[in-house]
Amino acid sequence: MDATNQSQKPQISAEIVRLLSALRWRIRTYVWIEGLSVAVIWVGLTFWASLAIDYLPVLLGASEMPRTARAVLLGAIALVLGWILYRWVLRRTFVRMPNRSMAMLLERRFGQFHDSLLTSVELTDRELDADTSARMLSQTQEEAIGNLRRVKLSSVFDARPLVFSLVGAILLTGSVGLFYAAQAKAFRIGVERIYGLGDTPWPRNSRIEVVGVSVPQTAAGRDGAIRAPLIPFRDQAVKVARGASVTLTVRADATAKHVPDVCTIYYRTAEGDRGRVNMTRVGRIRDDYQTFSYDGKPLKGILSTVTFDVVGFDHRLRGFTLEVVDAPAVIEAELGCEFPGYMVNEELGLWLPRDIPLTSGTQLPAGTEVTLKAASNKPLSEVRVFDTQSEKSTSLPDGAIDDDRLGFAIPLGKLQDPVSLEITLVDTDNVASDRAHRVYVGAIADVAPRVNVGLRGIGTAVTPDVRIPIQGSVQDDYGVARTWLEVMVGDQQPGEVPITIARDGGLETDIDFRARRADGERALQAGDTLNLTVKAADRADLTSSPNVGVSDHYQLEVVAPDELLSRLEARELGLRKRFEQVVMEVTEMRDSLVRVRVEGPDAETTGGDLGERDRPLEDDSAGENGPSESPAEAALRIAKRKWALRLLRSQRAVFQSQKSAQETLGIAASFDDIRLELINNRVETQDRKERLQEKIAEPLNQIGETLFPELDSRLEALIQTMDQRIDELAASGEEDADTVAKAEAALEQANEVLLAMNEVLENMLDLESFNELLDLVRGIIRDQEKILSETKKQQLLELSE
Repeated sequence: MDATNQSQKPQISAEIVRLLSALRWRIRTYVWIEGLSVAVIWVGLTFWASLAIDYLPVLLGASEMPRTARAVLLGAIALVLGWILYRWVLRRTFVRMPNRSMAMLLERRFGQFHDSLLTSVELTDRELDADTSARMLSQTQEEAIGNLRRVKLSSVFDARPLVFSLVGAILLTGSVGLFYAAQAKAFRIGVERIYGLGDTPWPRNSRIEVVGVSVPQTAAGRDGAIRAPLIPFRDQAVKVARGASVTLTVRADATAKHVPDVCTIYYRTAEGDRGRVNMTRVGRIRDDYQTFSYDGKPLKGILSTVTFDVVGFDHRLRGFTLEVVDAPAVIEAELGCEFPGYMVNEELGLWLPRDIPLTSGTQLPAGTEVTLKAASNKPLSEVRVFDTQSEKSTSLPDGAIDDDRLGFAIPLGKLQDPVSLEITLVDTDNVASDRAHRVYVGAIADVAPRVNVGLRGIGTAVTPDVRIPIQGSVQDDYGVARTWLEVMVGDQQPGEVPITIARDGGLETDIDFRARRADGERALQAGDTLNLTVKAADRADLTSSPNVGVSDHYQLEVVAPDELLSRLEARELGLRKRFEQVVMEVTEMRDSLVRVRVEGPDAETTGGDLGERDRPLEDDSAGENGPSESPAEAALRIAKRKWALRLLRSQRAVFQSQKSAQETLGIAASFDDIRLELINNRVETQDRKERLQEKIAEPLNQIGETLFPELDSRLEALIQTMDQRIDELAASGEEDADTVAKAEAALEQANEVLLAMNEVLENMLDLESFNELLDLVRGIIRDQEKILSETKKQQLLELSE
């Protein structure tokens, strides 16, 4: 094959190559400019958006965006920016753009080529065979080149997206530049916070600070004033007592650009409650600060931990905590006591040193050495003690607080006067008890012995030979040192007679003035005044002298035996008259029982011995319900009234019986006292004493202790029968045998009582007659003595003449 027939690869025209290269360059330039513009727009928009997200909450009183959130936002911006650069620049810029694609683009945009440009490019990219006409290729290229002069590459591109991107990028870049020019410091802070993740805060127009909290406490002392010391926050936290009412104090800097009108608390409790409250503006600006306070919910009666933020205009303070803890309190207290020596009885184990629980009314003997020992519910750092008596306040030394800080001891010294203390505890959390723990210990002064004695068988008058029995008791809480009888006759100096008392304090002794006279003591004489007092001294040694207890004072008149007998006889006469009255009352009671027995359903109700209170029972029976009452109903009503009257008489009989029994026993005791006075004063004969005892006192006691109780028993049985069956008995219309029998038994016993009483009354009258006879004899003797005395005087007068 010769050379002319060999295939050859034609060359593209240089003009076509330049055109296609220019198009390729313009496309890549377009892509770079548009991609970078979009990237600038993204950076600008995210700059302003991030700035707004970080700064605008500050204007609303919130805090800046935290670093973590800013880091996440910066990462999102970087990711999107990378995607833009890849999507709009890298992927489009470095894509392969061959001549055929460029020629096809021009063919589509400019129709005058009629595929000549594309054919020229495609033919130059392949080898032509020998049959192909070189002349045809040359003609096609010439045709394409001829149309190149009418091609404008700028018309190939849509400039609007590029313009929009450029304008947007320029505007955003300009706005950022203007922001920098106007607020360079803010621009730098924004760039540092957004892109450098710095923590420089945005400048505020207002500046506030949390000063602290105040917890009201009752001041120690009698006035009980309320004070509220200010407690500052430490590490943005303060511990307060559970249930305390807290006042939060915040102040705003008045020299700042803006002083907030109100400060707001945003709180969260441990239970999950949330809310916001406004603080109260306190007064005016002072010392370049405006103060705000708040003491309402949730700070009033706080029960759980509260976390809060405070916002004043555009300044927010975060993360403050009020931690609720238990207030320190005394949970146990006792008194260590060492009692005075005179109180201690080691033999009986009494009043030995010991600890006594402290109560609200604790009282201790005066002179006791006392130490207050107390335990608290929390470790303590300080114990403040206020003495309400001296109004002095002290703090316990550290040595007075236990090693575990859960207890303390306060020496109170020797107790002389009541001790009243108010103790305030401060725990290791610096929380003070809201109310002082009050301690009161009363001092019981040792009292004198209690002397309870009486004179047995002694009246207001005695004879010179009297023997005075003394009975009773002498008691003292800690023992009696000595006991004595103080005797004073007339205006003489009193004398002392020692008395011995039993181990249990019982006292039974006597003083015999006839024996004292035999021993050389001054004899009593008629007309003297005898004063007797029993005294006892205790073992107390707290003062210079012991306590002395004194009995009742007894002043006795000394009279002759005849005078004493006359007075006793007058008393006997009065007792007899009293007894006659008792006999008369018992007789009336017996007559009332007679009516209870005989006035059955068929008896006439005439009133008889009824009193005024009984008469309505009878008068009212005439027709209580008027004409509307049937005869049967009237009969039943009358029967009920009769039985009620019998029951009433029986009840009154019981009351009278009990009353008469007590009076009889009282009269018996009085006669026995007269007998004892006769014995103690050594007057009268044995016969009279026996008559008083055997014929009056003992029978009266028998009547009061035996006969009257038996009568009461029978009357109670009668009353019980009628009271339980009164309706039944009234309805039957007949007498009841059981009632009659019990009424008869009561009447029989009443007669027996009257018989015994009348017998005693006769003995009293016999004794009175005997006394009258004795009075007559004593009168004759006195007259004889008077005549004899006058005769002697007359004889002496005659002898002297």
